[in-house]
Amino acid sequence: MTKAIAAFPHAAMAALTELLGQKEENSWRIMLMTMLISQPALAEQVIPWLSTPAVAVLKSCQQQLTQPQTMPAPIYCQP
Repeated sequence: MTKAIAAFPHAAMAALTELLGQKEENSWRIMLMTMLISQPALAEQVIPWLSTPAVAVLKSCQQQLTQPQTMPAPIYCQP
């Protein structure tokens, strides 16, 4: 999966977000959050490709990354 993410980051982010819009899977969420941390600009670029549930997942993850934390947060975001 990491080779696919490196080779096709836009498609990988869109696919992970769509998958999470359908089913919660911790490993997918960790991969998505890692991508959002390392390549935050990709999120806005893939939003037009996403379904409504996937957009909600992506926005939730982005919001978690930008919220001030009073204690260390896990690498993944909550649905």
